[in-house]
Amino acid sequence: AHTAFHIQMTGSRQLALVALCLCSSIPFVVSERSEHVLSINGELRTLILHIPNTIPVDGRAVVVVLHGSTEDRSSADSFSRGIYPAARFENTYDASYFGPWRERRGFAMAYLAARLQSGWWCWDNQNDELGHCSHKGHPSDEADFLSATVSLATRQPRFGLAAVGADRKQLVYAFGVSGGAALAWKLLCQGHLHSATAVAGTLAPSHRSSCASNGSMAAFHGTDDPITDIRFADATAAWFSERCDMRSNEKDLSVQLQEYRCNGSSSGLEVLAYYRLTGAGHTIPGGPINVWEGLGSVSSWDSAEASWAVWTGSSLYPSSGASSLSSETLLGKQQVLMAVLLFASPQLLLRWLL
Repeated sequence: AHTAFHIQMTGSRQLALVALCLCSSIPFVVSERSEHVLSINGELRTLILHIPNTIPVDGRAVVVVLHGSTEDRSSADSFSRGIYPAARFENTYDASYFGPWRERRGFAMAYLAARLQSGWWCWDNQNDELGHCSHKGHPSDEADFLSATVSLATRQPRFGLAAVGADRKQLVYAFGVSGGAALAWKLLCQGHLHSATAVAGTLAPSHRSSCASNGSMAAFHGTDDPITDIRFADATAAWFSERCDMRSNEKDLSVQLQEYRCNGSSSGLEVLAYYRLTGAGHTIPGGPINVWEGLGSVSSWDSAEASWAVWTGSSLYPSSGASSLSSETLLGKQQVLMAVLLFASPQLLLRWLL
């Protein structure tokens, strides 16, 4: 049995609520969020997992987000110490950037946290690259962390791995920024990922010749990056240009796209799409703010949708319709539905909201 209820609303109140629905900037978050601590080679590692409301039966995937190196400011922020770098990154980018992308495409997403070294959060591949990180631990720590994260995600009831098949690598993508971008390159070249994205970070020269992946990489780098010099990304592109067919496409004056079709050659990659962003700094293109505030301009290019295009083998320049999809687009559809429900059935609207 259930209790029926009715709502009496005047026309002015209905109009006010419609205005609230249409003007609100707070997106509807439908992901299932959870924090986890995993034991990896005797060390505790932390992550934040999001499972979207709807996952396509024929397109299940896990995207791991790898933050850049950051100073340990956990005492000054409202995050627990172990989860701090992942939570800070999530807090900055999820609601307005990664979250809508995740819900739109229907994949699970995990924000991984690096380990704390000398007051900085570092991945194991950085090897004093920034002067405060060094490799400490088992050589496969990050690959094992990735594997355990994927196992955790695919065991969630919403995910339903049984229908996917045995090759879990085909499910896994990485979106890395700065130091996390270097790790994304490394994990891809080692064959742990289907495809990856590297923003404001590049493949270490020592790993180029050992790259043995058939996956694809979307690499984004700003010409005015004050942290990771554009010359490092250019050198990586030049190395692949000697081994792959290259096409340069400049449909957008702010983006020089160099597309390398390697097709399983000695390079070890299927495709490298190198987006050279004129005037951009140490940023996530299309993201809400810089990786570090105040360091270079933010490109309007949508690295999320461009990444999806590279990963899935579609056009490397997303159509205007695809690239314009955003939290506002997703929110707009929900707002229209709310307005329709409000006038048609206030009772149904209230039940939907509750």
